[in-house]
Amino acid sequence: MPEATQIKYAAAIKYLEKSMLGEQSKIFTTLRKRHGRGYLSEKLSKSQQRYTNPLVPEVGAGLCFEFGILWLAEQFRIHRSAIGPRFPRLKKGNVVASATARAVTREAAMLPGDSRVAKAAGVGLHLNLTGWAVSFNTFQGTYEHDTGIPAFLIAFNAWTHGVAIFRENAQSCLFFDANAGSYRVRNENIQAFLQEYNNVCLRRKWAGYTALSSANFSGLYTVTRG
Repeated sequence: MPEATQIKYAAAIKYLEKSMLGEQSKIFTTLRKRHGRGYLSEKLSKSQQRYTNPLVPEVGAGLCFEFGILWLAEQFRIHRSAIGPRFPRLKKGNVVASATARAVTREAAMLPGDSRVAKAAGVGLHLNLTGWAVSFNTFQGTYEHDTGIPAFLIAFNAWTHGVAIFRENAQSCLFFDANAGSYRVRNENIQAFLQEYNNVCLRRKWAGYTALSSANFSGLYTVTRG
């Protein structure tokens, strides 16, 4: 099937899924709402992995962890595309129609390895699964206490979804969700940002989502260069 036809079908599928699931538009917009003297976060890039999955061949279910691994590798500047960033800042562009977005989706689907640890190792990262009891409510404390850890890969809601966090500098971190994109969050806003993400945005995204921000993560990986 020609790629142009796949793009048209992807847009149609996106519309039908939103209609059938009762999903709202602009699901993650409140992550950029006013907060204190500024804003909760700054949006840097877009991502909609569910709609940039190649229709032919079928790649299966979501690729949130694989996307997170590639995104983290790019933040570490280990594994970058020769043509530029895989996660461009599409301020007004349609990510479903983006050749770059479709290419990185294919790359995520084809990451070799039979585990997240192996897939991460393939792009130069080391994942360590901790036994820490951490939630969206308490992650800020972990982040600020363990300043030597450069990045995290978070699994939650019974391992059904994952997001990544990268320590940008002493003032801010970067957050990535394969369904939403990446955001810059000032350190003092991390808890408020994650609570908004879980308690507001994910309830808009998934009908019936009821996980509390106080629930411990299903798994928390620390991420370093391999």
